[in-house]
Amino acid sequence: MLQNSPLDIPQSVLDKLNEHTGGGFILFYVNETGETTYLPYADNQAVLRGLISYAQDITQGVRAAQQENIIEFFIGDESEEGEL
Repeated sequence: MLQNSPLDIPQSVLDKLNEHTGGGFILFYVNETGETTYLPYADNQAVLRGLISYAQDITQGVRAAQQENIIEFFIGDESEEGEL
């Protein structure tokens, strides 16, 4: 499998996740030290190229959107926190 190192996530977890994909994924996460990072995992370079291209498309879309709208979409309105 094509992937980054060092590996923060157990290989068995990555293998299991890959069983449920069409040959790969890119996992974005916050590691144990609080840094945002990513881990590409692909069965071959063609799949990896496709994943990278798709991630670039998503990144361009996010950059084009307004930051306030993105935060509200993912986190919600903080003023509603605690309300039933």
